[in-house]
Amino acid sequence: METKYLNEPIHQMVIYHCEQFVKEKGENISTSQLRKIFGEIKYIQSDFEKNKIRIPLLLPNLAYHVGKNPQLRNLYDEIKDLLIELSKDINNREKFERFVQIFEIIISYHKFYFPNK
Repeated sequence: METKYLNEPIHQMVIYHCEQFVKEKGENISTSQLRKIFGEIKYIQSDFEKNKIRIPLLLPNLAYHVGKNPQLRNLYDEIKDLLIELSKDINNREKFERFVQIFEIIISYHKFYFPNK
C-alpha cells in the first residue's frame, strides 16, 4: 500500500484499495490473527505519547506472526511500507491515526467478505 495514504485524509481510493486487498488476498487470514495484530495497534493508540516508542516494533511483531502463520504474508507485504513510514516519525500522531483507520477498514472488509473466518 502506498505510503502517501498516511499523509492525506482517508478517501474513497484508500477504501477501494483495502477492499480489493481483502477480496483478493484475505481469504486465508483469520479474524483472530487480525485482532492480535490490531490489539497491539490499539494499545499504542490508547496512550500514544507513552506507547509511541512501540511503533517501530509493529513490523517485527507482524513478521513474528507471519512466521507462526504464513497465511499472514500477504498482509505483511501489503502494510510493510506503511509501518516503515510510521517508524521514521513516531511522533506523528496524525499518520498513526490514519494507519489505524486503514487497518480498521481491512478488518471491516475481512468480516464482510469472510464472516466465518
